[in-house]
Parts: sequence; C-alpha cells; structure tokens
Amino acid sequence: AALAGAQDAAGAPAAKSSAASRPQDGRLDVSEFFAQPGDDPPRPFVPLRPSTLDDRRRLEAVRLYIAGRAHEDRRDWTDAVSLLQEALKLEPDSIAVARRLSRIYIGALGRPDLALEYGKRVLAAEPGDSETLSQLVEFYRKNDPPGAEALLNEVLANPKLEQHAPGRLLAQYELGRLYSGRLHQTD
Repeated sequence: AALAGAQDAAGAPAAKSSAASRPQDGRLDVSEFFAQPGDDPPRPFVPLRPSTLDDRRRLEAVRLYIAGRAHEDRRDWTDAVSLLQEALKLEPDSIAVARRLSRIYIGALGRPDLALEYGKRVLAAEPGDSETLSQLVEFYRKNDPPGAEALLNEVLANPKLEQHAPGRLLAQYELGRLYSGRLHQTD
C-alpha cells in the first residue's frame, strides 16, 4: 500500500508503470527478460524423407508381429496365429514371422503340416537357424525318418550355410544320429 501512494521524480504514480508490464491475470511476464536473440517458437516437424507406402506397410507388419507375440505370451494361440498371418501377408519374406508360426503350429496347436511349411521356409532363407532345425528334425525323427534325412541333406546342401556355422554342425550331428539309429546305416 505504501508503494501505491508513492510517486517517482516526475510526479507520476509508480503503480501505473509496473501495472503496464503485468498481464491481466496479475503475473509478471518474464519472457522478455530471459529471451535470447534468435529464440523463435518451434516449427512443426517435417521429416526430411516422407514415409513411403513400403515404410508404412513394414511398420504395420511390425505392429502386427508385436501384437501377435503379446497374444502368444498370453497363450491366446488363435489370435496370435491370425495376427502373425496378417503380418506375413504384408511382409511375405519375413523370417521372424515364419519362425513364430512354425513354433506355434508344431507346439501349441499341433498342426505339423503347417509347421513344416513355415519351418522349411525359414530354413531355406536361414539354414543356420539351429532352433528351427532341431524342432523339425525332432518331429521328422518320430514320424518320418527318411523325411528327416532329406531335410538335413537339403540344409547341408544350401549354399547360404557357412562352413563353420553352428547350424551345419547340428545338421551333421543329427544326420549321424539318424543314420546310427532309425535308418540303420552305420556305414
């Protein structure tokens, strides 16, 4: 109250000059004191390279794959399979999606015909995938030993399989195990 009645040297009330710098809500606007030269409000984000149709399709396939994995973790196998198959329609060359479908079909759903289809697709693209190889060989060994031999020879003949890859070692081991066991070809 003492400041309100005070006057500056020119005789004008001091309250009017401080009230001019205050906004109507009563707070002091300090942005004029802390602003740096060149400070401008941020502009909207514009990407250097706009997303293409392929980029959006790939993102949608990744989204479907993640949702399918979430359903798989909840043991909701039918929804997981439907989402993974939609992702495979968008990205038909995806090894990760085919690998997941093979695991679900051979394990939880018990559909070995579909599991073999997806598993062979994975092994054709990545012959060193030891986990898929061991699952398929285990199924074939129980039900069709000559089919296991054909699968293992096909994997070993694949030019993508490196000379010292763990998948090659596993295929040779399983082939030797098969020859000494069910096929009785010790020579």
